Amino acid sequence: MGKHDDDRAVKVEHLIRRHGPCIGVCAGKDCARNGAKHVIRAVGAALDEAGLADQVAVELTKCQDHCDDGPNMTVFPGGYTYVELDAEAARHVVLEHLR
Repeated sequence: MGKHDDDRAVKVEHLIRRHGPCIGVCAGKDCARNGAKHVIRAVGAALDEAGLADQVAVELTKCQDHCDDGPNMTVFPGGYTYVELDAEAARHVVLEHLR
């Protein structure tokens, strides 16, 4: 993640079409500046901890339009958005929402 959305990032709306659970972590410039890379690492570690790493996809998304509240991520199915995340909060979301 650099100054702008990561080149691999997709629009969060595209994740609705995925089959199976997915977490979209915002890679927009404000979320990146506020620690999204720590959220991504925490999500991956929590998925491993919960035994869900092979069942839940993690995608970087373009800006999710919650710039003042980032970093943020959206969990599918359902489109549940979590804002103002840090590594511990992201871990908690994975362990409580997805387990």
